[in-house]
This record gives sequence, structure tokens and C-alpha cells, in this order.
Amino acid sequence: MKFRMNSIKSLKNFSFIGFLGILALISLDDPNEEQPHRSPPQESFFLVMVDGVRYSEALGDDPAHQSIPHLWNELRSQGSILTEFYNTGPTYTCPGHLGMITGIWQSVPNDGSQRSIVPTLFEYYRKAYQLPKEQTVVFAQKTKLKVCTHSLSPEYGEAYQADFVPLKPNSEPLSEVLNYLKTYHPKLVLLSIAEPDLQGHENNWNGYLKAIQSSDQLIHQLWSFLQQDSIYQQKSYLFMSNDHGRHLDSIRDGFVSHGCPCTGCQHINFFAIGPRIQKGLISSKQGTLLDICKTVAFLLEIEAPYAGGRVLSEIVVH
Repeated sequence: MKFRMNSIKSLKNFSFIGFLGILALISLDDPNEEQPHRSPPQESFFLVMVDGVRYSEALGDDPAHQSIPHLWNELRSQGSILTEFYNTGPTYTCPGHLGMITGIWQSVPNDGSQRSIVPTLFEYYRKAYQLPKEQTVVFAQKTKLKVCTHSLSPEYGEAYQADFVPLKPNSEPLSEVLNYLKTYHPKLVLLSIAEPDLQGHENNWNGYLKAIQSSDQLIHQLWSFLQQDSIYQQKSYLFMSNDHGRHLDSIRDGFVSHGCPCTGCQHINFFAIGPRIQKGLISSKQGTLLDICKTVAFLLEIEAPYAGGRVLSEIVVH
């Protein structure tokens, strides 16, 4: 009888525990049911790549900075400048752009025929927050830069690609850019300005300097628009850099070309402005194009697991 009573008690305990287990199973989410996605930060990011400008013609040699009057005289006090910023990889257009948005150096052809093997910032961002394509966009005057829209990564790839808007070379591209921004208000933007590089390859020194000045004006106008737009104002970042510089005057054909590891080709410009960017900072701490990927990912609160480089913590307000 004692054994029977213990058995009944055990059965009751087992039944109660089993009942709790069933309730727990019922309360679990269906693994096939789509999980809610977190909302992206309110901030937007604008990466402006001014193609082929040596450090010496922008932030470097000229104490008056005549080629970048808006950046130096109006924007500098609102943001951060890194004076020792480099492309330490292949100093060509496609590898330079891909280095910035993937965080790794890749020896890809410079004709846009080979995509990155690791994801871009656009893919990381879209997948993390499940955003539509129009929320990420590449504007470029060189159509080969369509290679920047997505990678060959099976985890990311074309399903998370950025939109691509080709801009006419030898033109003022801002109106077309602003039309898109007003229509879609994308959150992650790459704008590549080709004119300085094109003028350099034409061996047109005055045209090269004028193209740098035009780029400086475009950046100022873009920033002014962002500060006046109801969605972007006070919630936008702008990073400006270069995919590569140009040969030193003593190397080969001088400023006409690029592609070697000389200081002229590797030493480039960097400026950042935005809500969590240090104001009035001029730092000589060394950085590279790869660090832009890590820094943008950090500020957008996304993971970039395949990216190298580091977060540019010296420019960030913590």
C-alpha cells in the first residue's frame, strides 16, 4: 500500500510537471514565424568619395587651403580631420571604394568586373534592419562603381544590394542627388565624385584644382541641404575621403596618374561631421580607408564581422 501511495504521488507530480512542459512548449514562438526586426537608428550616413585627390592639394601643403575653402573655413570647426589618413591597399578606384565599404583590401580589377567576396556596409545595414533597397544608394559618375552595390557573399549578396544611380561625368551632379534624397530619404549613401581624377588623367593641372574646389562646394551644399531637411537635420553624418591620391611629382608622370605605394598615392584626406563626431578636432593618429567601414558600422549599431580596420574612436564622442 505504501508503494502504491508513493506511485500515485509520483504519477501526480509527473503529470503536473508534464503539464507545465506542455504549456512551455505552447508558449514558445513558432520557429517558422518571422521575428520582429529592430528599428534602425534615426541617423543617416553620407559617404562622399572625392576620386583621386592628393593630400597635398586639399588638407596638406597650402596653409590657406584655397582648394577647399568651405571645408576649411566653415565646416572644419564642426567636425574632425585626420591628417595621417591612408589608402594602404591598391591605389585605384574600384579597390579604394570597396576597401572603404567592406573593410578589407582586395586586388580586384579596376574595371568593375569583379565584386567583393565579403559583404558591403549596404548589405550589413539592410539585413540587420530589413530595409528596402531605396534606403541604401550608390551615386557615381563612373558606372564601373556599380560593383559597390553588393558582394558575392552567399549570406548577403544581391538580396541586400544598394540602389545604383549613375551620374553624368563632367557635370554638376548635386541636383540629381537631391531629387533622389527628397523622394526616398535613404539612410546610407555613397556619393562618388569623379571629376578631380578625370582632370588629373587629362594632365590638366588647373582643371584638377578647379574640380577639387567644385567638390568642396558640392559637399558644402549637400551638408546645408541635410541641415535644412526635416528628416535629415541634426541626424546626419557626412564622411569625406578619397579612394586614392596621385603620384608624387617626382614619380613617373606625377599628378597625371596613380597606382603605386608612393606617399602621393597613399596619403589621402579625411573629414567627418555629425551628431557624435568631435568638433574642431585635428588628429595625427593614423587611420586608413578600412577604418571607415568599422566606424560607420559602430555608429549605425550593426555588426560587420568580415571587416578589418578599427573604429576611429578618436573622432567619436563617447
